[in-house]
Amino acid sequence: MGAARTTALDQFQRLETTGLWRAGAGEQRREVVVAFGSATLVISDAGGRPLSHWSLAAVTRLNPGERPALYAPDADTGETLEIDDALMIDAIGRVQAAIAGAAPRSRRLRRVLVGALVVLLAGSAFALPGIARRQALALVPQTTRQEIGATLLGLMSRETGPACRAPRGAAALERLVRRLYGAGARLSIVVLPGDMGGMVALPGGLLVVPRAALADSDDPLVFAGEVVAARAGVGAGARDPLGAALESAGLRATFILLGTGRLPARALEGHASALLHQTPELADDATLAAAFAAADLASGPWALATDHPLPEPETTETAPVMPDADWIALQSICAG
Repeated sequence: MGAARTTALDQFQRLETTGLWRAGAGEQRREVVVAFGSATLVISDAGGRPLSHWSLAAVTRLNPGERPALYAPDADTGETLEIDDALMIDAIGRVQAAIAGAAPRSRRLRRVLVGALVVLLAGSAFALPGIARRQALALVPQTTRQEIGATLLGLMSRETGPACRAPRGAAALERLVRRLYGAGARLSIVVLPGDMGGMVALPGGLLVVPRAALADSDDPLVFAGEVVAARAGVGAGARDPLGAALESAGLRATFILLGTGRLPARALEGHASALLHQTPELADDATLAAAFAAADLASGPWALATDHPLPEPETTETAPVMPDADWIALQSICAG
């Protein structure tokens, strides 16, 4: 994917316009606000409440060359979005062109990989699922991981309600990510309003947070600590979120991914539902302590709140995690 796509996303990440959105075949169209998110198009109502998240890598234009432009998250779905804003249409087109520019190399790699797997099939039937997953994890590019993560997020939001994205709260989350991991971090935090077993890492750098993680805490240091702890498991080489998704989706879906670069949403439905009830496993104490140190965050408040003591480094003076105004905005992110 490389720099071309990154430049396109960086240029348009603040772009916003209005459009006409249809939730499904036979549904009434309604006016919505359309904005670029982290690897997604975020479709919200006039009050700022998100209605849908579309993966930028998967957006399909149904009427090329016509105006207004008509888009869908997948050619087979009844959900559509109509946009008449020339700048937004151009932005989506440029991102799609950047993605297409990286496709030939990925297709060549997939052909080689699928050929190798077919050879392995005859003599290694029992080992094949694990081999296929490992090769997929090595091959699948970041854009495809983001697409799969966005698909899982959409499936999860069917059960919990749409992601909370009050503008001030969303901006506070972005600043928190920069504070903990720096400006170039490949991490986007999304808050869902319904019940979940805990924070969940999705492919492509998405971290899904239950509203309860905010509502049940009065201390931003505890919430920030939960983010660091949840992220530490992924960074430490615990089960790759994509690997878990492929294990749940099965061998056939993994072959579809390898052959086409796409993972059918139907294959992810069971995994999305399971993630909502999953209790995340923590990384080991050494990894957690290192993660808190790297984020320049005191582990004491999180350790006390979760009854999981960690050794504090000799120097515990850290930069403030967020101003009071951001914490207030963050706690109200689901209020619209």
